[in-house]
Amino acid sequence: MGACGGPPKDFCVLLFFNHNIMKRAFARLLTAILTFFLPAALLFGQGTQQQNAAVFEKVQALMNKQDAAGIYALTNEDFKSHIGWVNFENFAKFGMFTQGTITGASLLDYKNGISNYKTVFPTGDFSLKLSVDTTGKISYFLFKKLEAASTIAEKTTVARSSNPLETDIDKAIEEVASDYMKKGSTVGLCIGVLQKGVMRTYSYGETELGSGELPGSHSAFEIGSITKTFTATLLAWYVNTGKVALRDPITKFLPDSVKKNKALQGITLQMLANHTSGLARVPDNLAQGNKDELNPYKNYDKKKLYAYLKHCKAETPPGKAFAYSNTAAGLLGTLLEKVSGKTYAQMVDEVIATPLKLECTGIKFEEAHSHGGHSHTAHVLPVYNEKGKPTPLWDFDALAGAGALRSTSSELLKYAEANLDLNSSPFGKSLALTHTITYDEGQQTIGLGWMLKKTGKGPVYWHNGGTYGSSSYIAFMPGKGTALVILSNCAEPVDGMATHILDALQQ
Repeated sequence: MGACGGPPKDFCVLLFFNHNIMKRAFARLLTAILTFFLPAALLFGQGTQQQNAAVFEKVQALMNKQDAAGIYALTNEDFKSHIGWVNFENFAKFGMFTQGTITGASLLDYKNGISNYKTVFPTGDFSLKLSVDTTGKISYFLFKKLEAASTIAEKTTVARSSNPLETDIDKAIEEVASDYMKKGSTVGLCIGVLQKGVMRTYSYGETELGSGELPGSHSAFEIGSITKTFTATLLAWYVNTGKVALRDPITKFLPDSVKKNKALQGITLQMLANHTSGLARVPDNLAQGNKDELNPYKNYDKKKLYAYLKHCKAETPPGKAFAYSNTAAGLLGTLLEKVSGKTYAQMVDEVIATPLKLECTGIKFEEAHSHGGHSHTAHVLPVYNEKGKPTPLWDFDALAGAGALRSTSSELLKYAEANLDLNSSPFGKSLALTHTITYDEGQQTIGLGWMLKKTGKGPVYWHNGGTYGSSSYIAFMPGKGTALVILSNCAEPVDGMATHILDALQQ
């Protein structure tokens, strides 16, 4: 499967990679979830170097006091809406604070409003990046081992490319894609653009290290959290066919032993799709019994999901606040399986892939897509972590609806095109329903699954995704009839690249 999704530039990201602490399994798992499924992996901050420096001094003092609440109080509302207090407290307690006291700090660089500081701890050197907004509040915060991807030497050779360099868009893509491919951890990259009814795809690099083969239209990537938009489309389909209603309480579909939990009362199917359910970002028993920390969702089945739901507590009242939740999206997929009597893979194939003739979009391609009397198997590319090292593809069970799908750049572009060319068919009406705004507070706007960025040139619907070895982005602009897809088989974020290409497409 593939990975695709993308963020606007008004969000924050919290990262943490540490392989040397005693509670490494929990910390690494927590990090994977926060980064992979965060609905914005990178932003171009607004803070000046001086403003950032003033806040960094405060953060440094608070870190040495191990005052997580004090640091959290310095963040802005966007940050808090994406990183809840419980997650941040655990991140600080089991991550940052286990490194000890900062014994030295220096500015490494300042780019795009983000200051990157080298922080020295007894356990080693870490990079701490931050940016503040116009009010002086932290909007971006990143903490990770300094010897991670940021220190990998850039490539000395130019990556292979299929870019013809003929149009202005070709050249705009070349500018950012070539910079991306210079990074030491990158391997393969596919970009798809739809503009004025014309689809163009661009390939860079190679399918796997040493292959020398350009990725292409049948190269499938993990698409991570873009899966959530497919799950929301399934919900819209079953709403339009009369099997469920957006306001149906989730307790209607849960076992009696689970629905007794008062924290679940009042949560609707719509709230699962627009991240206002109040459910935690990830279940607190996700790591239980999982011996493969590089594949954190693999063994999380319905038994574990229901065990979590029996005793979970809501972090916010249902429907009152946006709080990005993999738990909610995964649960929605599981509940729709009960509604349809089919597996998640079967629902995606029958409701979405077959109508759009997406032969290389699904979970297990060998489970058969058969369109027009023939079947096709895509090649799922190997993936690479932030250090450019091979890492496993991710597998999903009960939380498949949150991030299990794989696809190609050309097929995701077809999916985006369908969201632009809405018609009166049942499927077209289902896609249209996912565009309906269901939450609009502050700077956060969302339909069903799709995030929404309001711009002077019209709305941009988007989502991003990523795993330990994938990074991706998808967006479409109804007012412009334009769409963008970016897929990479390494953990290096593509969000900054997406921002530049979107700007070029809107010219």
